[in-house]
Amino acid sequence: MDERKVIIFDFDGTIADTFSAVVEIVNGLSDKFGISKLGIEEISALRHKRAQDLLKVFQIPLWKIPKFLFIVKEKLSNEIQDIKAFPEIFDVLIRLKKDGYSLGILSSNSEQTVNRFLEQNHVDVFDFVCCEKDIFGKSRVLKKLIVKYALHRDQVVYVGDETRDVEAARGAKIKVVAVTWGYNSSRALEQQYPDRIIDKPQELVAVVGTLF
Repeated sequence: MDERKVIIFDFDGTIADTFSAVVEIVNGLSDKFGISKLGIEEISALRHKRAQDLLKVFQIPLWKIPKFLFIVKEKLSNEIQDIKAFPEIFDVLIRLKKDGYSLGILSSNSEQTVNRFLEQNHVDVFDFVCCEKDIFGKSRVLKKLIVKYALHRDQVVYVGDETRDVEAARGAKIKVVAVTWGYNSSRALEQQYPDRIIDKPQELVAVVGTLF
């Protein structure tokens, strides 16, 4: 794989539209964890915040955070059959694969959830799926993937929907495309200066060709 051009995708918010499901799950846990339910205005405001700041918004005690995240992931896994992919994203993935790119997924979701989603949607285009429990450790994992598959950093592009995805790519010294159809707003993403920002999946086909 060392001579191949590789595109690594985030999962939640980039391929799968899980945001609304996560909000519903979090609201359902409000009484258990003593947090306020999110209304329409609060949900809209969240898109301008970094993932690192969300736990501060919810004001969850540090010692409760691991259990909170575990329950959210578990409930999301149980609902994965109802999660939809973003429009056109599968067509784009197939096109990129036909164009000769190697494709991978790096997610903070569980491997079982990601694989079930791909199987249910009959998607078989990825060369690898890597799931990392540490939601803020993507930079470290990206570096490990580069070593594991003997990749050249200038031949790898990361695609994600959050500011932390951009930060992770910068930490791993690879190029990054930020997408606006997921969690973070265009305004929030622009502040992290990704290599490219796109608004529709179809734009990715042309954009990645300019980054290698």
